[in-house]
Amino acid sequence: MEQTLSTLYTATKKQFKLNLIAGEKGIDTLITWVHLIEDVSTTDFIRGNELIITTGFRYEGEKWLYDFITAIVARESKGLIINTGVYIQTIPEKIIDYCNRLNFPLFTMPWEIHLEDIMQHFINEIIQANRQVVDESAMLVNTLISQEASNSLDALRDNGYPVDSPCALIMIQPELSPDHVDDQHTFKEIAIDTKNMLHRHHARFNVVTHRQLIIVLIRQTSNDERNQHAERLMRLLKKRNPLLHIHMVCGPEATDLGTLHKSYKRCISAMKPAYLDSLGICYYDKLGIEKLIMEVEDTEILSNLSTHLLDPLIDYDKKHNANYLDTLRRYIENDGSIHAVAEETFTHRNTVNYRMKKIREMLPLDLNDGEYRFRYRMAFYIMDYLN
Repeated sequence: MEQTLSTLYTATKKQFKLNLIAGEKGIDTLITWVHLIEDVSTTDFIRGNELIITTGFRYEGEKWLYDFITAIVARESKGLIINTGVYIQTIPEKIIDYCNRLNFPLFTMPWEIHLEDIMQHFINEIIQANRQVVDESAMLVNTLISQEASNSLDALRDNGYPVDSPCALIMIQPELSPDHVDDQHTFKEIAIDTKNMLHRHHARFNVVTHRQLIIVLIRQTSNDERNQHAERLMRLLKKRNPLLHIHMVCGPEATDLGTLHKSYKRCISAMKPAYLDSLGICYYDKLGIEKLIMEVEDTEILSNLSTHLLDPLIDYDKKHNANYLDTLRRYIENDGSIHAVAEETFTHRNTVNYRMKKIREMLPLDLNDGEYRFRYRMAFYIMDYLN
């Protein structure tokens, strides 16, 4: 697990005489680095999720500190340690109130503590935690994508990972370009936002990235809790990225980590109906006939079934610039109601009747038969899925 501010503070508050004076609600957050910053003009170098330390070398009163905190918060820093005793003696109450409103952790540390000591200690802890995460993530990805991952499972078990506990996946796919620098940055921010939110709600989880996917592995939780995490995540990510299309799938529960690759494959497949229906979150357990289609690994079988039934209309539409395929789809979706199709398409009933007469002449199966209508419904599902 990556290093969090709460973990660093709890482990070292006595050693470095740290005192949390504001923003306690925001302390359970990831920390990616530590910076010493003394001037507002240098805050542009903050990338986000850093812990900032300052001596207040340029302190000029309450307004200076207010502007300094405002600047580092705007750059997504996650906390500030003020080395008090020389340049800043006490922290004004208005600054404490301000940080509490922002849920921005503010610490004081006495002048006697050497900055080099705390920075070196914190950075070493961050680097060590990141190394463990990289190693663990690689083994988890291998476990997910491969049915032959016994070595990774054994290594995870030896490191104390609960491989035999029930688990499930939440898969996130933002519509981003992997070749665009800004999109790569957004992808990393989404992954960090995901981790921070789950930390705040005390979930037992891992977050790994694979290709353009952010994969959340939730451990020892109920389906309801997992779904709640997914809904919170979607609300947060949409708020943070209002113009970005984000698709999310909640996969079926696995009895243990060794069987989770099945859930992974089903999540990958369920991304297609999530895209097709423009769903914010696709819950695999709530899917209907799509589950059957997704379980067929030989897509040629599916393609043959769909094209046999629908190709006559597809060919006719291409040759005559018509839209009979859409008419048939609406007819099937409305259980054979001519009236419903006419209303949906703003078309006279006689026109719809004429089109359906022509469609019936071209199709190999009788639409009056409920079983055959089901086959056409299935054909449309398959066509959408394969496309």
